[in-house]
Amino acid sequence: GRLIDCVEASDNDSQPHRRTLPRTATIEAQHRPELLGGVVTLSTAALADAADGWQDGLYRPEPPATAETRLTAIPYFAWDNREPGEMLVWLRDG
Repeated sequence: GRLIDCVEASDNDSQPHRRTLPRTATIEAQHRPELLGGVVTLSTAALADAADGWQDGLYRPEPPATAETRLTAIPYFAWDNREPGEMLVWLRDG
């Protein structure tokens, strides 16, 4: 089986770097025959940092607000076969 998955912007409403993956997340595998010639994706509940509240500042005293979202990962070998966009292998612990 595969060893590495990645998260692409095309599956995750852009900006994967704003996502965090809780350690207690339940991950679901789903075969998607229509995607990239047929791959198994992994999906789970995650948190996304809100982009607001920075007021053009480099730092701020509190952590960003978060919202619940879904996170979808594809096999690493299949990345960059759709539209251009951000990709991550390592996710932040949420």
